[in-house]
Amino acid sequence: KSYQCNDDEFVVDNRCFKLFGINDSFSLDVCQEGYTLHVIQNLDELKWISVILSPIAWEVWIGNDEDSSSFLRASCNFSIEKIKLRLGKDGFPDLSLRGSPICEDPEVRLPHLCSRPAQAYEDAVRDMIQNTANLGVKVDQTKDRFGGLRAFSYHPIMVAVRGIGKFRSNPATLHELCSMLPNGYVSSIHDFYNEDVYKKFRAKNMPEGSYR
Repeated sequence: KSYQCNDDEFVVDNRCFKLFGINDSFSLDVCQEGYTLHVIQNLDELKWISVILSPIAWEVWIGNDEDSSSFLRASCNFSIEKIKLRLGKDGFPDLSLRGSPICEDPEVRLPHLCSRPAQAYEDAVRDMIQNTANLGVKVDQTKDRFGGLRAFSYHPIMVAVRGIGKFRSNPATLHELCSMLPNGYVSSIHDFYNEDVYKKFRAKNMPEGSYR
């Protein structure tokens, strides 16, 4: 077991899950600090979440939107609908199965499925650093915003970011660059324990002039 979560959470892969806003209409802000409304990443993750949650909740809101829901095959009108997961036992009147993504009016009150990065055990962090070092990638460990050790890496590579619409950018390419690391994604100063921890990591691992 490489990752740990709190007793009131459950873990799938490298994330901790918890339900918030148990009887609230859809909201991206209902999750407590440190959590986000979870975006399902793939069908395997969907399967495990459905199995674990089915004894606890009948349906839950998830955070998948138009840009992240194509594999779910939920043909929603996202201007007036959001996606919920149906988690109860198979055999609904509309013949939907457990784990089915359903388009729903956002005013419907349901629990929200929230998640955060799981904390890796220290031995697991050391193994991650060693494994990535074997690939020629320099990785260092420092305290993350939850106070636990986490692996961070600096890549001196410029990557183009594709736009979504007129005012939004899609960081998917950047996140893919970091996907070699467990929980790998493009981090910011807010992923570090505090500003001092970030500055120490920056001074040690990033050449002067590579940041502003």
